[in-house]
Parts: sequence; structure tokens; C-alpha cells
Amino acid sequence: MAYEIAWEKSGVVKHFDGFVGAEEFIRAAELVTASERFDSLRYIIKDFRNVSGTDICEKTIAYVAALHNGSAYTNQNIHIAFVTADKTLATIAERIKEKILAGAHELKIFATIEEAKVWVSSQSATHTRSSAYLRY
Repeated sequence: MAYEIAWEKSGVVKHFDGFVGAEEFIRAAELVTASERFDSLRYIIKDFRNVSGTDICEKTIAYVAALHNGSAYTNQNIHIAFVTADKTLATIAERIKEKILAGAHELKIFATIEEAKVWVSSQSATHTRSSAYLRY
């Protein structure tokens, strides 16, 4: 397994290791957004410091951004920290960020896990949606 999901009190940290395939990247995103704990999350840290390579493509980027956009309807108060110093992975994060709709989850890229944790801990719940908003 190329990732580990660590649930914390207010968020989740996904540690990726070695070669990260597109399917694993998608599965890690799906596991978090489908969790019963998702609605109370305030942050997601995606830790890519130990990744040696990836086959994440534009289709995968679009799918993961769509997961973030859709999940913002149930929890818009999530801040996403993408941790990497690798240029390819930073480009992937930037592409996801470009595809996340305005008003959905905020995403920032950090070189260290410490910077990411400081940022997510300094964020507060900034959006609230009434249940009437979610009626179909």
C-alpha cells in the first residue's frame, strides 16, 4: 500500500510513500470523502514527501477535484494542505487547485509538514450552509 490515512481530532493526514499510482490516489480521496467523519473535518493534509514517482494524469486530477467540489456541499470548511518539494507533484497539486471551484475547499502547497500543520491549525470554519441549501 502506498498510502496511510491517519485520522486526527479535526482532520486527516494522508501519508503517501514510494510510487503512487492513480488508482491509489483516487482510492485515498474516496475513503476520506465517503467516511462518516468527513462532515466534521476541518483539514486534509496530503503528505507526498516520501513519494518516488507517480502516474497521476489529467483524468485523475479532474476526478479528485470533482470529489472535492462535490463534497463541499456537505462540508465546505475543509482546508487542504499538499506537502511536497517535488516539481511534478507540485504541478499536480496546482492542477487540482485550478479545478476546485471557488467557494469549495481551499488548497495550498507546502514544502514541510510543519508549515502545513501551522496553516491548517490557523484556519477556522469560514463557511456555513443551511440544510435548506442542500434540498433537492
